[in-house]
Amino acid sequence: TSTITSVTIPDGVTEIPDKAFWNDDLNYNSLTSVTIPDSVTHIGNDAFNNCSSLQSVTFGENSNLESIGDYAFNNCTSLESVTIPDSVTHIGYLAFSACDSLQSVTIGSGLTAIGQIFYNCSNLENVTISDNVLCIFPKAFDGCTNLTQLTTKNGIKIDIPDSGVRKNNNVTFIDVKTTSNITSVTIPDGVTEIPDYAFWKYISLTTINIPKSVTTIGESAIRHCTSLKSITLPDRVTTIGGGAFKDCTSLTSVTFGENSKLESIGNYAFENCGYSNNTANLKLDIPDSVTSIGQDAFYNLAEITYTSKMTATGSPWGAKKVNGVEQ
Repeated sequence: TSTITSVTIPDGVTEIPDKAFWNDDLNYNSLTSVTIPDSVTHIGNDAFNNCSSLQSVTFGENSNLESIGDYAFNNCTSLESVTIPDSVTHIGYLAFSACDSLQSVTIGSGLTAIGQIFYNCSNLENVTISDNVLCIFPKAFDGCTNLTQLTTKNGIKIDIPDSGVRKNNNVTFIDVKTTSNITSVTIPDGVTEIPDYAFWKYISLTTINIPKSVTTIGESAIRHCTSLKSITLPDRVTTIGGGAFKDCTSLTSVTFGENSKLESIGNYAFENCGYSNNTANLKLDIPDSVTSIGQDAFYNLAEITYTSKMTATGSPWGAKKVNGVEQ
């Protein structure tokens, strides 16, 4: 068991790897402080998971941090406050969940939306957001029983509705604490990412309007929305995460923009879409821009088609037909 109480990441390091200080075997049980230099651009999944003595995380004044991975600071039960640098554009699923002592959070200007990041932070009372935050997605503050308002950097207080779709002071709230039976959602223009697991198992949801500003659809973001029948994906979407639309069994129409910039489709992204009563009903035309397709991305789809300009390689990815040929 390590007796290290403080870690300063050396300047020049660009990434803190997955599970770098994960305290699964209590090796970092004494770690109380971490200093992260400007050079770090990514903090990996589970990087500081379960560091129960960690009290402070300090970022450089000119931080270049872009992303914080899933569960990165999960169960850091002594962490009292955190300030997310302006450079951060993505925070992963449950990155700061179950941080029991966390009372204060400041969100930098790089985020346009907040997903399920602070789940079950029971003592969280103060969250300050920039004017760039336009949408709070489902369960973003589920279990944060002491949090009733957000504060803008100009000091404006914004009440947090527990459920439903409501717009307060230019911020759209969607089932922030409690899931409801909403049937239609329009994501505000300016949002760049639909977070991981945002609408997972929203079985009453029939319509999701995605603005042209969105570039990323996160892992399992719209998974198991069994009433969703059609979706239009704007040109700027470059990434569709693993399982993003998996098990949307009523989904029979997916429309990509004429000038789609889609590059990556993750593992199982469209698995079982439009598949019901042992019948495959969804056909997809893959944009030429796609360069990466994950395992079984189209499992149980009726057919996928693509032209010779599409450079992604691999298996038939699970579709019943590819360019008219039975698989």
